[in-house]
Amino acid sequence: MKRSAFFLIPILFFCLAAKAQRECGPPKYMRQALANVVAKGILLNDLSDMGFHKDVCMMGTYLSAGETVGFTTQLSSGVAYAFVGGGDDDVTDLDIFLYDAQGKELTKDTKTDNSPLVTYTPATTGSYTVKVKMFSTKTPGSFASLLIMSDAGYTIPMKTLKAALSDLFSMTEALCQKINKMGFLSTTNQWAMFGCVLDEGEDTQISNIRLSSSKLSAIIGGGDQNAFDVDLFLYSKGGTLLKKDDATDAHPVVSYKGSAGSEYTLKMKNARSGGEKSLIMSAILEVE
Repeated sequence: MKRSAFFLIPILFFCLAAKAQRECGPPKYMRQALANVVAKGILLNDLSDMGFHKDVCMMGTYLSAGETVGFTTQLSSGVAYAFVGGGDDDVTDLDIFLYDAQGKELTKDTKTDNSPLVTYTPATTGSYTVKVKMFSTKTPGSFASLLIMSDAGYTIPMKTLKAALSDLFSMTEALCQKINKMGFLSTTNQWAMFGCVLDEGEDTQISNIRLSSSKLSAIIGGGDQNAFDVDLFLYSKGGTLLKKDDATDAHPVVSYKGSAGSEYTLKMKNARSGGEKSLIMSAILEVE
């Protein structure tokens, strides 16, 4: 029997919104944005049996007012999907748009709120692009997050969500204590945080990543309570391995300074998780 989402939401928010030892980016606003979408994802799972998408299912980034960020993913015909957006507490209007491979707009949510949601069941399997727009915010910019769910997705237990997100932010804050002027990736139209559910030994690749050419980027990884060994690999657009951290631990770090106009591919791997699926997380930080 499922536990009530209304009972779980305050617990999750308390976990994510706890005061950081030191601001970094600042992480408390990324926490607020993620708490927004995860709470709605739990409720959607409770009410509709939709689960977390079987690939990259969670993203977050900082957007200036008026800025848009996109993500292209593979959707299967006949499967119902939900795209759930959420902003931090300063966001007054966040919008979502969904496009097919030809750039045709399929659906959107442009209501004046910071919690957009669109659903879509594709007739054709293929690549689709979801875009999130920071239409308005009380500050010059704010954090936004996106959650992808489907009726073929996974149900992620509360303890797993809490463990994975807490692990990532604890690592972020630890780095911020050691390095001044570090924050989340500030490249335009680029997600800075990713989460995906992976089987033991499975990996996923995120392409078209653009890193800063003027700042050093640090890509960190982590996971839930089952993630004993997480690996990260950074490739050029042409497939050349540039950096990797495949040491036997749960907290890989890869640093690299990008080149102007270049794109990169990030591979996240669940190397060992006791035979269980694991929610694997990564974040791209940069040092000013």
